Amino acid sequence: MDPIAIVATSVTLLGVIVKTLVVVVRYLDEARNTAKHLDDISTELQVLTVVLGSLSSSLSVTTSTVVLDYLVQEIAVSVRGCTAIIKQIHEHVQKYQRSRIISKIGWATFGQTKMNRLCEKLEAYKAVLSISMQAIST
Repeated sequence: MDPIAIVATSVTLLGVIVKTLVVVVRYLDEARNTAKHLDDISTELQVLTVVLGSLSSSLSVTTSTVVLDYLVQEIAVSVRGCTAIIKQIHEHVQKYQRSRIISKIGWATFGQTKMNRLCEKLEAYKAVLSISMQAIST
């Protein structure tokens, strides 16, 4: 084998090793932060559950014009959507809080990606709620 080919192959192999190490370090970092991520999500769920409960009870009392009725319907749909997403998030969090080592690996591999998708959906519902509440309050 040609010495230049050996050097080129070695450099390529070194590049692959470095990329692999970067991926492994990121993975381990995510696995280490699993408990913090799950605690943050649980806290947000608790706060959101209280807010949604208050909204649900307030919506049953509110009656008025067509626009207000439409906004109340939108809020009700958003509250139901938030509630469904919250249940999914809660189930997902429970799944990864069971076992320490397996949950860290599972969270870093699969759980965090799914949680990010669920949180994006929840954020969309929260945005609709915020806009609707602002429209009602004016």
